[in-house]
Amino acid sequence: MNKIIALGPGKSSLDFKNDGTYKVLAFQRVFPHCVEHLNVFPDYWTCGDPYAFMEGFDYLLKNKNLSTNNLKILMPDAFLSDMNTYRKSFGTTPLMRMQDGWQKLISMTKQISNYYEVKSVPVVTTKFLQLHTKDNNELKMIFDENQEFIRFMTEKVVFGTVKFDSETVAGFRFKWGLENKLTSNVLPICHYLGSSKVKIYGFDYRGPRFYSPDARHPWNDETQEGSEVIEFSLKILKTWLEWKNIHGMEIVSGTEDIISLPNKLLKYESN
Repeated sequence: MNKIIALGPGKSSLDFKNDGTYKVLAFQRVFPHCVEHLNVFPDYWTCGDPYAFMEGFDYLLKNKNLSTNNLKILMPDAFLSDMNTYRKSFGTTPLMRMQDGWQKLISMTKQISNYYEVKSVPVVTTKFLQLHTKDNNELKMIFDENQEFIRFMTEKVVFGTVKFDSETVAGFRFKWGLENKLTSNVLPICHYLGSSKVKIYGFDYRGPRFYSPDARHPWNDETQEGSEVIEFSLKILKTWLEWKNIHGMEIVSGTEDIISLPNKLLKYESN
């Protein structure tokens, strides 16, 4: 059984336990903080925003002695191209505000490739499907009733569960930007890795990071009111649970911390 622990940035990652039967997938800036705070060096590391690789890349280049660890870095293929290609599929990134930000990403990726396996993951996003794909493309059928199975049969990893409507996050008006990274990025990557069971920590949908007091989320910044946006994102997770017979993954929680809102839906397993 191929089992994966998905480590998110939320406080409940402090409850991390592994009986040795799970591979560990760190998401975004969880690496390298999971090394210091959790004493965990992951098996896999991936990001939904290329900027989230930068801190970890810098850490790895400054600690080349760690290259004996068998870390696989999973990069969406658009991250290995250019900014224009990236923007066709993904939202904005802090790299856009950095001088020569994209060039620095590509340069650091090449350096990291000398020490670690950097795997290009073929990804298609719901933004790309909506804006840059012909109407007769079979993948566009994933939003049709009873056609959900198509997203799990394609050679590409489909990022995003809901249709793209806008990059803007303004209350409940637009939906695309409200989806949690757990369902938009992490679970699709776990399926790509052939996981039959995913145990999650740190995808709390609220609260601070386990390595920082920052508690800002797209649905609780100064433009948001009420809880309907959180409930919308949790509803997407419920959809993934209902798709179990299609994607074949059992999704459970490794934490009992009440801060973790997915616990409303997920079964808890201590080990």
